[in-house]
Amino acid sequence: MLIAAMNPCPCGYYGQKKCRCTDYEVLKYQQRISGPIFDRMDLQKFVHPVDFIELSTQNLGKTSAELRERVEFTRNIQKARFAQVEKVNCNAQMTASLIREFCVLESEGRRLLKMAYDRFRYSARTFHKFLKVARTFADLEGAPKIRKRDIAAALLARDLDKELRSMLVI
Repeated sequence: MLIAAMNPCPCGYYGQKKCRCTDYEVLKYQQRISGPIFDRMDLQKFVHPVDFIELSTQNLGKTSAELRERVEFTRNIQKARFAQVEKVNCNAQMTASLIREFCVLESEGRRLLKMAYDRFRYSARTFHKFLKVARTFADLEGAPKIRKRDIAAALLARDLDKELRSMLVI
């Protein structure tokens, strides 16, 4: 598992009043990660800065114990699914043939994924990553098929701007 982080721009304040980076500098900085490397990252999220004052007054969400329980539930589904498959014990390890077998989409989900593909022309690798992540979102709720909301969640799990990343910087 690889977990990585980077600033959104050279100064680190992109989207805030403090940022003085030009669009060119931001684009050039973001393109420091090559497309093929970036393509291999299953989840890509832009994380907004935390307002520490608000943080202290807000409900912090689920506890670690609740999240652990949810992950264990999902991992048990995957463990059972792949019990007869050698060297595969979770969705991330699925091959193309396993994706075809276990990533069955409801019609609305298929339409949404096709719309996204038609717009952005994702690589086969990225397309398969969407299906694996969507399968995991469906597993989190015990759903046998991948639903539209699972596809939407998978698409949002890679929310870094595809169009921005594909621009050429000279």
